[in-house]
This record gives sequence, structure tokens and C-alpha cells, in this order.
Amino acid sequence: MARKSSKSHKKRYPDTFRYVFLTLWAKDLDPQSVTRVLGIEPDSTCKRGFLRDKDGKVIVGKNGEPKRYPAGNWILDDHVHGNSGFETRAKDILERIKPKKAALRRVLKKAKAVLTIVVEPHEDICVRSLFFPANILNEFTSLGIDIEFCVDIPQNWAEFWHEVATRKIRRKKRKQTIHK
Repeated sequence: MARKSSKSHKKRYPDTFRYVFLTLWAKDLDPQSVTRVLGIEPDSTCKRGFLRDKDGKVIVGKNGEPKRYPAGNWILDDHVHGNSGFETRAKDILERIKPKKAALRRVLKKAKAVLTIVVEPHEDICVRSLFFPANILNEFTSLGIDIEFCVDIPQNWAEFWHEVATRKIRRKKRKQTIHK
């Protein structure tokens, strides 16, 4: 006798990539002073100016020009398990900055902040919805932190440009037919 599976027959499509991070930035932001004021070690920082490698050499772009950061940045990543949802990721960052609200408000008088939420859905998904409870979003926005949602759709660029070229050809043919 065959056993029935208790698992749902609904196919699951996990996100290829999901990420949440908080960025503070300003033209003259000194990341070390932000770290001192907040008492939180960032996951990455950069000062305004030339982009340098580990040895301190200026990194040059493809055009031969030195790469530059237009502003100073102080970045805090989520520190949760890779399969965690967006709510858990945002809460992780929120829990780390919550005890430092007063200090953060002082920093934000001179700097801007954004909580960036990035997802790259599975390639078989054409629609992806994200749910965030209002209380979590409100915690960030009440501090003056903007929220940015980025959905990176996996794209086969060769197919995309082929489709664009095909549309142009069709339009051209239609115009030629109309003018005859």
C-alpha cells in the first residue's frame, strides 16, 4: 500500500539572493567617527575620495581613470542565517541600532541613511511580493531612515537584446507597410 505524502504539491521557488543592509552616508562623513559615536562596528566603510586596494594603491577603472567614492559610507549588514526572511533581517539590524537611537539621531543631522532591501527571485518567478509589517518600517522611518526596495530580476541578456531587436524590426516593417 502506497503512503500519501504529507508534503504540499506546491513547488517552492526560493529566492536566489536576499540581503538587507543599513547605509549612512554624507559627502564629508568620517566612518571612524560614526563608529565611535554609535559604538557599533560596521561591516564595511569607505571615505570620500579615491578607491584603494588592500595595499593602499589607487584602483583604476577600465577607462584608465582612478575610481572615486563620491561620499563617505558606513554600512551595517544583517547577521542572520542565509535562509532568513526579510523581516528577520531587518529586525536584526533594528535590534543593533535600537539602543543607540539618540546617538544615531545626532549622526543623522549631518548624514543620510537608507535601509536597502534586495531580492533576486528564482528565475522561474515573474512576480515577487514582499511583506513588511508597518511597525518595523515605522521604527526605521521614525529615525529618519529611508527604505529602498530593490528587486533584481534574473535576465538572460542575449534573449533580452534579441527581443528588443525583433521589436525594432517589426516596427520598421509596420511603418513601411503603412507608407506604401
